[in-house]
Amino acid sequence: MLNGSGYSMGLRGEKIPLIARIMAVANAYSAITIDRPYRTGWRPNMPFLPSPQG
Repeated sequence: MLNGSGYSMGLRGEKIPLIARIMAVANAYSAITIDRPYRTGWRPNMPFLPSPQG
């Protein structure tokens, strides 16, 4: 349940250990950039958001 309640230990914001926040970002980056059987991973030079110039 992702409702901001800090599941499962009630931790939010600065109460979440720094290493846990770093690992969450690293895990998300890995999930996005690694090739999967059903899709090609994003390459590091691919922008996450479209450029404002078009």
